[in-house]
Amino acid sequence: MNNGIYKRLTYSLSYLLPILIVSGVFFSIGFLFDPPFGSFLIDVGTYAYYLSYAVLAGAIAYTIGDRVAIIPALIGGFLLKDGSVGLLGAVIIGFFVGYLTRAIISLFSNVPRLLSGILPIFIYPVLITTMTLGLSFLMNSYLSTPMNIAYLFLFYDHHWLVMLFSVVLSAMMAFDFGGPINKIAYLFAIMTLADGMTSTVMAAVIAGGMIPPLVAAIIELFDKKDNDKKWWVTGLRGLCFMTEGAIAFVDQDKKTIRPVMMIGSAIAGGIVGWFSLRTRLPHGGVLIVFFMSKWYLFLLAIAISTVVTLFLLLFFMPKIKQTKERKKTQESSLQV
Repeated sequence: MNNGIYKRLTYSLSYLLPILIVSGVFFSIGFLFDPPFGSFLIDVGTYAYYLSYAVLAGAIAYTIGDRVAIIPALIGGFLLKDGSVGLLGAVIIGFFVGYLTRAIISLFSNVPRLLSGILPIFIYPVLITTMTLGLSFLMNSYLSTPMNIAYLFLFYDHHWLVMLFSVVLSAMMAFDFGGPINKIAYLFAIMTLADGMTSTVMAAVIAGGMIPPLVAAIIELFDKKDNDKKWWVTGLRGLCFMTEGAIAFVDQDKKTIRPVMMIGSAIAGGIVGWFSLRTRLPHGGVLIVFFMSKWYLFLLAIAISTVVTLFLLLFFMPKIKQTKERKKTQESSLQV
């Protein structure tokens, strides 16, 4: 059950990220122009962010209840724009509609065949949407204020809490390089983009996710024994915030390299948190750096963390080489 929830959340990210990026880009660009064009772009970014509630709820509901669940979830998710429950509310709506759709379909499984054609077109959408409206109303009425207070307390009013989340979540990004722990940290960071506000935690997680592949690319660049010369691919993935690019390098000696990478990512997140750097974009790496507040400090955080991680890895490099040679010997013996 828990594994299914995790898979549905990560699957829905592929639908959520593009609209959040579009929202952040147009909202940020809007401040560069005078009204009315600048105001128009800000409105585009704002409406796109509100649509993200519907997109996330609809994507989650679709993974559970198939096409029948899409429309009720879209409507229920979009109505959350009137409250302050944010993307977390959209997640709740998505799962509610998905499992409710399953229950309703099973309830009407024995109806006459003559009525089966009207069920997915009229009965299911109207019935499920009606029940979803009730949940959306309750969330907007009774959860908005507590959620708003929680967001402000955790991510905006208390610098030390922001620092703590920034360090811990950034380190989690380098724990399994795109695995469950990495995705949990990333999802948590996305949830901090409440009501389209900028987030220090999101900026820290992006920095932490960039460090491992960037460090791996630099070491691969100067590795004379590396005949594949794939360092530039690894580096490009790092620049684009694709932590998975470090997997091949880390696999040489996970016990040694993983902790070092986590330290480097934590340092990057800590620097971002210390300077309260913010972003409203959840992805993109260097492509969205200039949309961040104090972008030059973000680049400085990446540079410092990369250098520190490199020095730490160079210290442990003899041990890493021994592990690599041992693996090659084992593989050659198995082939024989």
